[in-house]
Amino acid sequence: MDHRGAGARALALVVLVAGGALAGCGDAAESFGPLAVQRPQEGSGDARNEGTLVVTDTCVHLRDARGLLVTLVWEADRVSWDPATRTVTYRDRTRGDLSLVTGDRIAVGGSGDQGGPETEWLDRLDWVVRPAQECRTGYWWGVSGVEEVTGG
Repeated sequence: MDHRGAGARALALVVLVAGGALAGCGDAAESFGPLAVQRPQEGSGDARNEGTLVVTDTCVHLRDARGLLVTLVWEADRVSWDPATRTVTYRDRTRGDLSLVTGDRIAVGGSGDQGGPETEWLDRLDWVVRPAQECRTGYWWGVSGVEEVTGG
């Protein structure tokens, strides 16, 4: 049995596997478009925030009643992005899919935070896709539910 080159073949295999894993990370970022996405959470909170959805090329925010932009953080198993229509689809466990576009008035359940060092909240969450630098407003909201708001 000839073992010459076995080390080089093993190294090549490690490089291919690592490269595939890294490529998978890029695929997640591309498939979620401008969404900030974390791994699914238990006990995501039951507070409510209401406002207008704002979708840009790099960010998805809620403009709240105070006029502040709040970075929305979605759970990976409950959200998808359609780049052709610039639509966020939220999968509600009881109500089914809800398609959202910029300008929609929505109420989001979950919990959030404001102030404090920027890295504090970034370091607390288990990210699939971190928000782009320009999306970090100092206010964030972990989405655990979405409803359309009608009227006023």
